[in-house]
Amino acid sequence: MSAFTAGPGCRGRLTDTHCFPLDAGIRWAYQFKDSFYNEEFEVRVVRVSKDTAWLVGGCWPAAYYGMVPFSPEGETVAYTRHSDGTYAGPRELMNSSPTAGSTWQVGPDVHARALGRERVSVRAGTFDNCVRVEYVSSRGITTNWFAPGVGIIKSSAGRGLATIELLEWRPAR
Repeated sequence: MSAFTAGPGCRGRLTDTHCFPLDAGIRWAYQFKDSFYNEEFEVRVVRVSKDTAWLVGGCWPAAYYGMVPFSPEGETVAYTRHSDGTYAGPRELMNSSPTAGSTWQVGPDVHARALGRERVSVRAGTFDNCVRVEYVSSRGITTNWFAPGVGIIKSSAGRGLATIELLEWRPAR
């Protein structure tokens, strides 16, 4: 695992680019747990062009549970930049200004709803003003907590049977 630093919780106006930053060089280290697996994995932004950011990394068990946006290990996922500076990918993770109760379509059978803001503690630290988003699909419910300036710090699926927690992160240089 690379050397990461944990940053403080961020405050300020929330947009999807703040809650899901996609600058080249950002790296997140996570731990996935369910009743069978307990493994660490890394996701990183490998390249950013004028209108696209490419992420690589992931965890097969997380993808199995449909945990958004975690893909199978080693798969590259592209997110396209909109004219307002926000990104959209295979799934629309966050709308442009999430407020409690706002909803949006994520994919063909996935709907998201912002549940509010919370203070969340994980191994990487304690983060303030995190946006809690619930994703409902035919596969079940996934809940993600997004820390402004950091991204996803916690995820839960299958009524808590599968969890992902941020261990460490390194912002872009």
